[in-house]
Amino acid sequence: MVHATIWAILESAEQRFAGREAVLENSVENVVEGAIRRDYGEFAQRVRARARGWRALGVGPGDRVAILDWNSGAYLESYFAAAGLGAILTPLNHRLAVPELHEILCDSGAKLV
Repeated sequence: MVHATIWAILESAEQRFAGREAVLENSVENVVEGAIRRDYGEFAQRVRARARGWRALGVGPGDRVAILDWNSGAYLESYFAAAGLGAILTPLNHRLAVPELHEILCDSGAKLV
């Protein structure tokens, strides 16, 4: 898949690996419920839903979307959704102090946090 976009790669994986596990999220937070597993189809549906929601909020090509999250399935969904919209994901580090986060947000011009 030469010169493919992230969105095209996601759609290709959804078709090629239908029903196979794409995301396994095993963390302390979900130890009671067990690991969260998503197959490629479910993952792609969640990414498209997130992208639709962001588009409804006015996010489009070139816009920045800031995210403060752990390495999680939701983070991965955000990464693909931003790419699908042509937006730029701006990751924020949870270890930073509030003034540092504020500076990054102001400097980035994020349209959505």
